[in-house]
Amino acid sequence: MPIFIQANQLIVSKPKKFVFKRLYTEENKLKFISSLEATDWQMELSKSLVVDDMYSAFINKFTKIYENCFPLKRINITRNSIPRKPWLTPGLAKSCHKKEKLYKSFIKNPTPSNQLKYVKYRNKLNTVLRKAEQSFYKEKFESLKSNIRQTWKTIKLVLKTKNSPLADTFIINDKCVTDKTVISKKFNEYFVNIGPSLANKINTSEDVYQSYMKGNFINSFGLVETDASEIVSVVKSLKTKTSAGHDNIPVDIMKLAINHTASILSKIVNKSFTEGKVPNLLKIAKVSPVFKSGDKSIISNYRPISILPSFSKIFEKLVYNRLMNYLNKYFVLSKNQYGFRSNYSTSLAILEMVDKISEAIDNKYYSLGIFIDLSKAFDTLNHDIMLGKLEYYGIRGQALSWFKSYLHNRSQYVTYNGCESPHLPISCGVPQGSILGPILFLIYINDIVNVSKLLHSILFADDTNLFAFHRDLNSLVDLINKELKVLSLWFKVNKLSLNVDKTVFMVLTSNQKSTTLILLKISYYLTVNPFSKFTPQNSLESMSQNT
Repeated sequence: MPIFIQANQLIVSKPKKFVFKRLYTEENKLKFISSLEATDWQMELSKSLVVDDMYSAFINKFTKIYENCFPLKRINITRNSIPRKPWLTPGLAKSCHKKEKLYKSFIKNPTPSNQLKYVKYRNKLNTVLRKAEQSFYKEKFESLKSNIRQTWKTIKLVLKTKNSPLADTFIINDKCVTDKTVISKKFNEYFVNIGPSLANKINTSEDVYQSYMKGNFINSFGLVETDASEIVSVVKSLKTKTSAGHDNIPVDIMKLAINHTASILSKIVNKSFTEGKVPNLLKIAKVSPVFKSGDKSIISNYRPISILPSFSKIFEKLVYNRLMNYLNKYFVLSKNQYGFRSNYSTSLAILEMVDKISEAIDNKYYSLGIFIDLSKAFDTLNHDIMLGKLEYYGIRGQALSWFKSYLHNRSQYVTYNGCESPHLPISCGVPQGSILGPILFLIYINDIVNVSKLLHSILFADDTNLFAFHRDLNSLVDLINKELKVLSLWFKVNKLSLNVDKTVFMVLTSNQKSTTLILLKISYYLTVNPFSKFTPQNSLESMSQNT
């Protein structure tokens, strides 16, 4: 007999899921281009005398045209709107729908005949789907075999690794908080204070950063004016992205419009170079928190992903090209630096390391490598020291004023589940997600190779690898400890701190010497445990077999 329950309960239906999107149809794109062609940019900017006003007038007009041609539309999220697998062809999708129909027929009328039809079709389709997926990724990896970055992106796609969704509740001051306004504000306060907090923990030193800098750089770097053709070339070289900064203009729209805006943009950029000033609207970062690991309700378990305005990439790329030409022409950057440079790579860095260690083994020397990692190195970079080093290497006058403007008066805000935090100033570090940030960091740590003549350094951005060689292991350990003491002073002077969890050392030698156990004690502020992290104990001795 049937059983039923009658309850005086109101059943609330789930609200339909929807998003607001801009429709980038061909018709809208043609309308957008037509509107840009009809705009008198010269009249818009003729009233402006300074670069801030010029850029503000330009971006306000550009944004109005963009929003008029690509208005926001409400899109209901349905099953059909969810993107399919990249290897699923329309024919295979049609077969999947047929399988669903056979399954429904079997459920409604569960006869042996209907079951047999469904099972046979399902098994055959699963085989075809599996082969289609394998074939797709085999061709994909074959086409990307010379592109390591895209290969790893594809691997993540195969492994279905996705950014974990943000939590709805966070523990703030020992209380559970669900208010989006409070959460976004706390996220921004945490992110913006990461660099200053680390820098404040570093003890001051009587030494000065200039004492480590060597070389006579009498030539000066200049910001040569640009033109419309260079602007077009630079923008076309940028990667097409749909993400947007605080101005809501994605890179692909900027690229679509560049032939009609390059002329006026070249005048704004040249004005920026002449004044030695970067428009303030280009120095605002939109930050999104991304979960790392641990408890999702703890704000410190998230890392920031920063997006800068699309048009800032034009200014930065132009300066980057000029700066790299200068640095390469006058051999400013150390030959030991392999990060963020053309014709340099991790492969070449590894080859140099293997070559040095092989040479030491041939000469019956011990090799001791220390692999140093810095804590939030890009976030703790001191602006005053950075500007001092730029001036030392030849970036002077109006060019130095431009970089000073680029680093100073920057701000950021955090977006959390549709809620935006107030803007907060950034007091140190290079802009995350910027084009100039990496090369500025290379300049900042360029003089680390001058700290020791006895240590051979192999650098890859903030990853510092130091090697020393000696016939006697005890003498090698003594040598390393003395040189690390000097290196620790360089880190203090330059306001950089060690990443304890990722710094290790390793002894390498030939098979003939690897039969004996050795007792090592390496000191660097703290004592080092080989093949593991630095340990905060005051005294630690570790047994380690040679490798």
